[in-house]
Amino acid sequence: MYSPDGPRLARALRAAGFTPGPARSLLVADVTEVPTTDIELRTYWLGLPPSDQGRILRLAAAAPQQHRPVSELEHGMDILSVWQHTRPVDLVWLEKAHGTDFSSIGGITGPRPELLHAAAAWAAREVWSQPKSRYVVAEASGELVGVHRSAGFHEVAEVTTYRWAPPGEPARERPARLLFSEPEHDEIWRRFEKRFEVTYETACDGIAEPPGSVTWHMEAVEDWRDPVLRRVEAVVARGLRACRRGGRATPTSPTRTSSRSPLTCAWARTAVEEDLTELLGRVLRRDGRPVGNVWTFGPVP
Repeated sequence: MYSPDGPRLARALRAAGFTPGPARSLLVADVTEVPTTDIELRTYWLGLPPSDQGRILRLAAAAPQQHRPVSELEHGMDILSVWQHTRPVDLVWLEKAHGTDFSSIGGITGPRPELLHAAAAWAAREVWSQPKSRYVVAEASGELVGVHRSAGFHEVAEVTTYRWAPPGEPARERPARLLFSEPEHDEIWRRFEKRFEVTYETACDGIAEPPGSVTWHMEAVEDWRDPVLRRVEAVVARGLRACRRGGRATPTSPTRTSSRSPLTCAWARTAVEEDLTELLGRVLRRDGRPVGNVWTFGPVP
């Protein structure tokens, strides 16, 4: 809860069984106003040997005042590390708040302003077509507030975390993990290829289009930031919700399989196909067979 929210929200949270933690300072910095640093930092995480990965995770786990622990979003953050004699000794990690101009610092292992300088410089980069961040936001208390101020951050509010602890043992392991060079990676991919009939006849690997499927060309979507893509995803999500158990498009009689495409029934085809056609243009294929928008080469006959 942020200080501008007022006492009414705090009373409601307490009444609902939430317990407040200590107040912290909310700090923001314009990336163009943060000093640069000459210290060399490495980006985490891929390609490091297991011993270095383990040390980085231990450093992160011991960091004070973590806003977003590395263990919660291990592969969705940018982690910058200071090394000495081939070993990581200090870290700062941050994540992009997608759809905003902000990057958020999840934690810092030591009171070193140069780590915050590096975090701001990293947030200002355009990486893998992701837009630059204009601001970096952080939460801190005690001596770390002064460290952030010296790095170019400004206090804008106070923030208090309210927690609710339901009964039962909390999960101690991540429900899923990202695989790269582990043996399970290739085995999972082989099973996927077999189950979904992956074909390599197109420029990009694809799956065999099932009966009843409808395919559109995505030329109308320029990149992942295009608002059209969000509208397409919303239409598809609506069709999937309609086909879930108890949904409007659920069959009234038993089917041979439990898996169904959102376009295999009349209602879903009307609800989804018309909207997608309006967004993306004419249907390209039905049942995997061309029906329009076919690309040709050479003179038109």
